[in-house]
Amino acid sequence: MHYFIACVIISGMKKAFTLAEVLITLGIIGVVAALTMPALIAKNKEHIRNQQFKKAYATISNVLQLMQADSDSLPNCYYRNGVYYASYFTECPQFIDEFVSKLKVIKYCNGNALTGGCIPKYNNVPAGAGCDGFAQSSIFNSNPALVLADGTIIIIYKSGPQLISMLAVDINGKKPPNMWGHDIFVFTIDESPSLRLIPYGGTCQLLEDGGVTSQYMVESVIYN
Repeated sequence: MHYFIACVIISGMKKAFTLAEVLITLGIIGVVAALTMPALIAKNKEHIRNQQFKKAYATISNVLQLMQADSDSLPNCYYRNGVYYASYFTECPQFIDEFVSKLKVIKYCNGNALTGGCIPKYNNVPAGAGCDGFAQSSIFNSNPALVLADGTIIIIYKSGPQLISMLAVDINGKKPPNMWGHDIFVFTIDESPSLRLIPYGGTCQLLEDGGVTSQYMVESVIYN
C-alpha cells in the first residue's frame, strides 16, 4: 500500500510544472502583454473619442434643425454652400443668442473664456495656420465660449468685432489632451439649402501632431 502511494506521488510530481517552466511562461505572457497593451489602449481611446464626437455632432445638428423649424426667417449668420461672404454674417449676435438658448448650457463666457472658466488652456495656433480668430489671444480673451451639460465646449469664431458661424468644438471638454485634431474639431454652419453642421476644410482646420481633420472624423465616424 505504501509503495502504491509513493508511486502516485512521484507520478504527480513528474506531471507538475517546474519553477523554470513557470517563469518562462510568465515571461512569455509579459512580452505578449507588453506588445498588445499599447494597441488595445489606443483602440479604446479611439472608440471613446468617436463616441464623444458622435454625441457632440448630433447635439449641435439637432439644435440647428430645431432653429430652422422654429423660424421662418433665421438671422444671417451662416455659410451658403460652403461660401463665405461678409453679407451672410450681418446678424450673428442674434443667431448666436438663439443658438445658445436651445442648448443645455451650464456656463457661458462672452469674452474672457479662460479666466471665466469656460475653457482650459489650449495651445496656440500652429505656425502657418493663418487663422487669427482661433489664436490664443482671441480664444482666451474675445471669443464667446460655452460649456454644455455633458462637458462639451463650443467656441465661436470671432474676427475682430465680427462673429462668424464657425465653431471649434472640444468634444471632451476640459479633459486632456485639449489638442487641435485630437479632441478639438472645427465646423461651419451652412445653409445649403437646410441649416446644417459641416466640417471645415480651410486654413482654420488646425492640427497638432498626430491630429485628424473634422472632415476625416465625419467621414469615418458619422457616415461610415
